[in-house]
Amino acid sequence: MAVYSTPFTLHHNNLCLQNHPIVALNLHHHRRFSTIIKYVNSSKPNHTTSICVPEHELMLMNVATVLHSLDLTNPDQCVQSYALILRNCRKLHNLQLGLQLHGHMIVTGVDLCEFLGSQLLEFYCKLSTVDDTRKLFDEMSERNVFSWTSVIGLYSELGDYEEVISLFYMMNDQGLRDYKSGKDVYDYMTSIGFEGNNYVKRAFLDMFLKCGRMDIARRLFEQMDSVDVVMCNMMVSGYVSKRDFERALRYVDQMRLKGVMPDRVTYNTILSGLAQVGRFKEAAKYFSKMDGFGELEPNIVSWTAIITGNMQNGSPSRALNIFRKMINRGIKPNSTTISSVISVCTNLCLERLGKEIHGYCIKTEELDSNLVVNNALIDFYSKSQNVNNGARKNFNKIQHKDLVSWNSIRAAYATKGCRDDVIKLLYEMELQGFLPDVITWNGLITRFTQYGDGKTALEFFAKMCQLGVSPNTTSISGILTACAQSKNLKMGKEIHNYTIRNGIEMATGVRSALIAMYSGCDDLEASYAVFNGLLTKDVVMWNSLIAASGKSGFGVGALDLLREMKLNNAQPDSVTMISVLTACSKLAALRQGREIHQYIIRHGLDSSNFVCNALINMYGGCGCDNPQFTCIPYNSLMIIKVLDDCVEIFNCSLISVLYSHVRVNILVVCRKPD
Repeated sequence: MAVYSTPFTLHHNNLCLQNHPIVALNLHHHRRFSTIIKYVNSSKPNHTTSICVPEHELMLMNVATVLHSLDLTNPDQCVQSYALILRNCRKLHNLQLGLQLHGHMIVTGVDLCEFLGSQLLEFYCKLSTVDDTRKLFDEMSERNVFSWTSVIGLYSELGDYEEVISLFYMMNDQGLRDYKSGKDVYDYMTSIGFEGNNYVKRAFLDMFLKCGRMDIARRLFEQMDSVDVVMCNMMVSGYVSKRDFERALRYVDQMRLKGVMPDRVTYNTILSGLAQVGRFKEAAKYFSKMDGFGELEPNIVSWTAIITGNMQNGSPSRALNIFRKMINRGIKPNSTTISSVISVCTNLCLERLGKEIHGYCIKTEELDSNLVVNNALIDFYSKSQNVNNGARKNFNKIQHKDLVSWNSIRAAYATKGCRDDVIKLLYEMELQGFLPDVITWNGLITRFTQYGDGKTALEFFAKMCQLGVSPNTTSISGILTACAQSKNLKMGKEIHNYTIRNGIEMATGVRSALIAMYSGCDDLEASYAVFNGLLTKDVVMWNSLIAASGKSGFGVGALDLLREMKLNNAQPDSVTMISVLTACSKLAALRQGREIHQYIIRHGLDSSNFVCNALINMYGGCGCDNPQFTCIPYNSLMIIKVLDDCVEIFNCSLISVLYSHVRVNILVVCRKPD
């Protein structure tokens, strides 16, 4: 094989290349013809003669010096030196010297990095055979855009366009899709006049779309003489990913004008994008269009897109109804559908249905062994407080666990406050080669905080920082809540200063957590200072300060903030109403409570069960014996709550009113306090 066949030997300080004994001279700079001042032995010691030496001879003289002076412990110097010689070999068409230089690189063990590899490959492309060049290319462990461009250019010059296409697809498959790299290849192929067939154009179109360059993709698409349904679907998908549905639908219309009929992929792309952003009416319209055509009838992808979209946009009940319709139609669910429905059961606390779906998965082998499904089941059982027999059992049967699996099972134990089990799982995970990331730590901090163990949450936050994992806004929000729980004002202030020093974005969640932290640590004045320092105050910020004031026993301040909020054109929402109603209850401020109730009715905020519960609680806490219950859409749980309040304050008249309104049999044991 020519790549390794040229012999070379090292003799003392001279590198002997075949047929070319090289004289070592200390020469560093030369041009096309360089003048060398050669000292000649003569009778006149100061006499010098100027001679001109062709560049190729000069290069041969210098190669030995350069190679023997290489410091092999300095990789950068070696790479630059080899690259310089290779460029000159290519320039002077010196194939033999380049091949021997390659052999020298192999013997000395020089690492063929991306840069040096591309230089060597370019030399082979210019001077060596196609077979030798391809062998080198296939053996390269690291390839950059220049390597791909060189070998694609070689086959293009030879007219082997099938291999050009094959290499281009191979380049895409290996992940070389960044805009600059792809654009270099595209520009090169355009410059040599190679336009290619539809397969090549499709590959370029796909590359530009995945790089987010819709402008170039659109120009390329419009320049095509003929397009097929795959190309049109690619353009539709590109615009849907950018949430530009107007242009996406325009391309659907253009398909018909060009004689290309939209297929199931076209409609699935549109309805999936619409469902993801919560535009369900429009998504349903395209779903119905598909239902009207036999060959375009919705498939599992269509149904899953609608189910997942509803789930992601806070409509789990609707997602569940759609799933039932799908099953009734005889459509077999896939892993994505099942994992979405399990998440619905998790959010709606539908333990029985979740277990039924788990039973269905067990009967279906491909679902029972699916990683995504099992990860969803771990989360489901952890939220159902069934950690050992449910979550852990599903975790143990996963053969190839990923980081999501480990994070899910740790979160399950953290939800129950099992600190020692979490630490053990962290150790096991590291033994399996998984390192905890910021999501891992955030999950632990949040779950232990929700459990009420702020001290352990602070411990994991400290460990996270110790391991060099930079906290994000979620981490900061979670740890500030932990500081409030543990009344650790000192740590809370340190976290506040940390966010300022490190320029962490003061997102809404972080600012809200800061207000809650200071109030939770009995420093309501600092909460007001944080709030007053905000340039913009949205409804979340107002709600945070109102809630903080109410919880700190400053109910009057909470009601004042409500009035100030309205004056600043901030629209109160259901969360605001719950906080101010709680303040009214604690203050026994019945008049203000009734005014707030009228505001709730006028603005349609009484559809929330939480608001209704707060209303009943307010009337009960104020000792009202003639509340406006006919205006409250109550349920049995709310009535039980207000009865508890009535018993506590011995409000028998309100109990009587409740009885007359709800017309249920109520047995209340009511006695005066001791």
